This record gives sequence, C-alpha cells and structure tokens, in this order.
Amino acid sequence: MSVRSRAARQRKTHIARIARGMHRQHGHVRAADVAFLVAAAGLRTSYPEVRTVLTRIGLHR
Repeated sequence: MSVRSRAARQRKTHIARIARGMHRQHGHVRAADVAFLVAAAGLRTSYPEVRTVLTRIGLHR
C-alpha cells in the first residue's frame, strides 16, 4: 500500500472514531461539527470527505 493510500485510510479512520464518539456522547452528529473537530485535531480534511465517511458508517444520509 502506498504512503498516500495509507494516509488517506488513517485519516478516514480518525474521522470515523471522532464521529462515533460524538454520536455516543451527544446522540447526533453533524458533518460540519465533525469536520471542525477533525481540523482541530490537526488532520487536513474536507467537508465532502467527512460526509462520505459518515455516510459509510451510517450516521449521515
């Protein structure tokens, strides 16, 4: 697996962890809030990428 693919996979894993934790604590998840927390954690991401991850784990339509 290339370095770029590994970085993308790790980024998506971190997004999913943050989103699951937020869902566990608050009962709901907004993509904008998750994107903000991911950026605050120091990961470079985009709103569409966050939305895609949330859709795949079943927290966004």
